[in-house]
Amino acid sequence: MDNRNNWDKTYISKGYQVPWFLGNIPSFFQEIASSLKPCKTLDLGCGLGQYAGYLAKRNFKVTAIDFSQKAIDTAKEKVPNVNFKCMNVLDINKLLKTKFDFIYDISLFHHLDPKTKEAYTQRVKNQLSPKGVYVVCAFNTEDKYFQGKKEFFSSVSDTTLYPVTLKIIVDTFDKHFNITKIEQITWGKEYDKKRWLVVMKHKNKA
Repeated sequence: MDNRNNWDKTYISKGYQVPWFLGNIPSFFQEIASSLKPCKTLDLGCGLGQYAGYLAKRNFKVTAIDFSQKAIDTAKEKVPNVNFKCMNVLDINKLLKTKFDFIYDISLFHHLDPKTKEAYTQRVKNQLSPKGVYVVCAFNTEDKYFQGKKEFFSSVSDTTLYPVTLKIIVDTFDKHFNITKIEQITWGKEYDKKRWLVVMKHKNKA
C-alpha cells in the first residue's frame, strides 16, 4: 500500500521534530564512513538528509532518495551538495542509471512490507557496484517498544512498522550478499532502541 501521503503529513506537521531526526550522526555510521574512500553513494529513505549531508561534507558524491516529497523539499533547503530525488526505492533500477560503491539504508528496511523485501533486496544488489558496500540498520523485534511483534502500528507516522529478527535478516540478505557483520546495537532519540546493524558486500565480488 502506498502510504506516502501519511509521511508527507508527518513531515509537514513535525518537520525536524520527527523522532528519527536525531541531529547527531551515530558512531556506527561515522566508523563505517571513515573506513571508506569518498565514492558514489546512494542513501535509501534519506528523510531529512542528515546522513547524506554528513557524507557530502566528506566529499562523497551522494544521491539521496525518499518517496516523501515533503521530506525531499525540506532536505534540499538545508543540505547542500547532495542530489536529492523523490522516488520509491522499488524504482531505483528504472530511474537511476549508475551503480554505487556505497549504499545504505538507515531505518528504511523496517518500514517495508515483508512482501516487498525480496524485490527491494534484488534491486539494491543490481544497483551496487561489484566491490561496493551495503549497510542496513533496522529495528529489532526484541526491543521493548515492539514486545516481540513483527508488525507494529506507529501512531507517530500513522504507518506500520515491521521490526526484524536475526532470521529475517539472514533469510533476506544471505542469498544476495556476503554478510560481513551482523551486530545488535542500541541507538535512538527518546531512548536507545535495539537495532540490527548489517554490513554486506556482493555475493560474487569482483
